[in-house]
Amino acid sequence: MLNADEPSWEKFIQEHPAFPDVYYKAWQMLPELILATTPSEQDTAGTVIFQLMTASISDFDDIMLLSCKNGHLLSIA
Repeated sequence: MLNADEPSWEKFIQEHPAFPDVYYKAWQMLPELILATTPSEQDTAGTVIFQLMTASISDFDDIMLLSCKNGHLLSIA
């Protein structure tokens, strides 16, 4: 049984019902943006933006984890 004080995915979804759809759309859009972005070697800003987009993919897992844990990471003893 869930403790009302403990963070849970169910509680998070109740409080933020649009999150799964928005997250899924963002997750689908990111690879499309990466594939559509081909900065030239002379485009320093474009290269930085491209690198930030590719680096952000790993952040999606962290966003999901923190979202379902109300922003609290659990320590593993």
